[in-house]
Amino acid sequence: MRQALSISALAKSPGVTSKTLRYWERIGLLPKANRTHTGYRIFAPEVMRYIDFILKAKTVGFSEMRRVIEVAHDGANPCPEVMQWLDDKTKHLSGKFSRSMPCDKSCGGFATFARQTMW
Repeated sequence: MRQALSISALAKSPGVTSKTLRYWERIGLLPKANRTHTGYRIFAPEVMRYIDFILKAKTVGFSEMRRVIEVAHDGANPCPEVMQWLDDKTKHLSGKFSRSMPCDKSCGGFATFARQTMW
């Protein structure tokens, strides 16, 4: 069993700040952290999957992260919604820009990640 992570330790790993993690927790993108007897946040190691998803989703402009995380919390597989969103976004951008290759690669990479993510 892996050990719980403090917010400062967690912030170092993926390259986000403690302030960002507190914000994501407050708006519901991250599960609520447990607290030590002195009030420090302690996150379960599984939170790394959420952070990884959020960071990758942001690279392709995926703004519906809260909805996907809500679906996952309800026990359903959010991947169909993510894949539909990626398909729609790729089509939209491909039609909008004649040079859509960077978007196609970026969205394709995120699509691969989304398919492999175990919720």
